[in-house]
Amino acid sequence: MPVPLVLFLPALPVLQAPSGPEPAAQLAAARAQLQAGHPEAARPLLEALSRRTPKDPAVWRLLGSCALQLKDPAAALAACRKVLALAPEDPTALYNAGAACARLGKADEAFAWLTRAKATGKVDLSQAAVDDDLAALRGDPRLAALQPAPGDFARPFVEPATVLHTIVGEASGDQFGWIARDLGDVDGDGAHDAVISAPTKALGGPAAGRVYVYSGRTGRRIWSADGQPGDTLGSGLEAAGDTDGDGV
Repeated sequence: MPVPLVLFLPALPVLQAPSGPEPAAQLAAARAQLQAGHPEAARPLLEALSRRTPKDPAVWRLLGSCALQLKDPAAALAACRKVLALAPEDPTALYNAGAACARLGKADEAFAWLTRAKATGKVDLSQAAVDDDLAALRGDPRLAALQPAPGDFARPFVEPATVLHTIVGEASGDQFGWIARDLGDVDGDGAHDAVISAPTKALGGPAAGRVYVYSGRTGRRIWSADGQPGDTLGSGLEAAGDTDGDGV
């Protein structure tokens, strides 16, 4: 009589889809909370997201900025180290690591991070003069040495150029000129005009930002638009073109 063959298979784990919103949507929600001035609401979103996507430097970068806003420099430094383990020359993380160390009273470490941030060529350290996170470093000659010098702007163009107008920002630390674009002829005088941003201009609070439009013919200001504290209005900027078909 044949002997029945019985196979014993190990139980397979049941795979469940991750709960909650998609990581991109959750990151956007956290960023919106930060821009609205609610870092305490953004933090739990980012902490949960860091557990779901621990290898996403954007999550850790935003978490570091959030911790700085909440005056938690130890957590900010830890988040910056996570970013730098994934993207070693990330300019935002290098700068924020310096700011966190300054808050922690570790001046030498702060300057080491800030020097690395400047070496990337992607950080405008003029903001250091007005950044509250770096207040403990003011008066230290090493901070002044990190500031842009006149010689840095002696040869600003890579091709031959004629300077038509020189436009100066309203205050130190505004980052005036962060972005400048050809806007087309908005005042109808036959010359193209320019839009220029100052994303860290303080208006009723830090980092509100202001966007300016200047005449290409005369250099005068045509109009400006202001952000709210934390908006960094003008950190991204493009010309929209003639959107309503009126010829402007």
